[in-house]
Amino acid sequence: MSTVALTRGAASLATAVYPVPDKATGIILAIYYQQLAAGLPPAHALRNAQREYIAEAWSNAQRERSDVELGWTPGYWAGLEILTTEPQRRPAG
Repeated sequence: MSTVALTRGAASLATAVYPVPDKATGIILAIYYQQLAAGLPPAHALRNAQREYIAEAWSNAQRERSDVELGWTPGYWAGLEILTTEPQRRPAG
């Protein structure tokens, strides 16, 4: 399906290479779209969103706010990737 979307005109897609918990995905994608709206390229937006998610999940773990769906280990965030037909560009600034 990803290839079809890209060949039909999608500039980029956020996809999962393995199942990622829904709650974690929702949080990461919300941050991702905020980053896109701020003008970052998709790959940079996802990287920033994943980093922000990890920091918050780690902070919660340190304060013993255990939420099974909000872990900081890679299984909660690393399965998300960006597929794009656009060349990489560096963010301004």
